[in-house]
Amino acid sequence: MEEGSLLEVLDKRVLNQKNVEQLKEVALLARRCMRDNGEERPTMKQVATELEDLIAMKKHPYVKGGDMMSEECECLLGHAAASTSAGYDGGYGNVSANTFAAYESMQKQIAFEIALEIADGR
Repeated sequence: MEEGSLLEVLDKRVLNQKNVEQLKEVALLARRCMRDNGEERPTMKQVATELEDLIAMKKHPYVKGGDMMSEECECLLGHAAASTSAGYDGGYGNVSANTFAAYESMQKQIAFEIALEIADGR
């Protein structure tokens, strides 16, 4: 597929102004999955994590209306996820296992919701 032709091949029922950036990220991930060299392809766990992160960004309260507002949101949300998984102190005390479990649960719920949206053709 030619660079920049993604929007031309996507079904119009899937494409809307609010999800363009998210769809581009999924397409880039899919392209990485198609690499010839297996060493360069992401593992299934990495794919699942990246998709869950995209879902979390869509539903996060700092991303208004499910819209990707800016790189700043992505950066902040990425740091929050990395901090949580590493048990980062951040000046507020170490993040608890319960907090991390709640975060993972939220990611799974969001992944499920996006899968339903895709299956329904929204």
